[in-house]
Amino acid sequence: IQGEFYDQDFPAVTSSLKGAGVADDEKDKKKLIEFESYEFKRLSYVLKDFDVIKDGISPNDIYQGGLGNCYFMSALASTAENPDRIMRNIVQTTKNDKGAYCILLNVTGAWVAVPLDDIFPVRKDGVLAFSYTKTHEIWAMLFEKAYAKVYRGYMNIGSGGMCSNALSDIT
Repeated sequence: IQGEFYDQDFPAVTSSLKGAGVADDEKDKKKLIEFESYEFKRLSYVLKDFDVIKDGISPNDIYQGGLGNCYFMSALASTAENPDRIMRNIVQTTKNDKGAYCILLNVTGAWVAVPLDDIFPVRKDGVLAFSYTKTHEIWAMLFEKAYAKVYRGYMNIGSGGMCSNALSDIT
């Protein structure tokens, strides 16, 4: 599509995956090496049909994927128990043909608009690398990407963390 949005502040490059690239143990070193094999693709090339939200928001929509961020996914699922708390953070609630979306996060006590494109990391087998839903909703993926953008890399949010901090950032 001509004129698609491309996020210059969180580009579709390996450094957006690796963040600071710090590997504290063998598991993290292996993860950094695995990130080298990922490609980036627009969702329209990965999913035949998707929506930001289908049939409402539910904690059961979320699957973690291959990033070690269960603390964040748990916080997101807990917040999704009250769908209005998720809805207020999604600026673009419908599919955008230009691939432009925006999530609001409460970063260090201030609400921040986090603009995003719809380009996501994909494994060699063509499967999305991180969070996903079986119903091809992208709201959870957008939150995860926004969180990675705020903290400057997927690896920076993928080696464990505090659920309470993620809850604060989401709510």
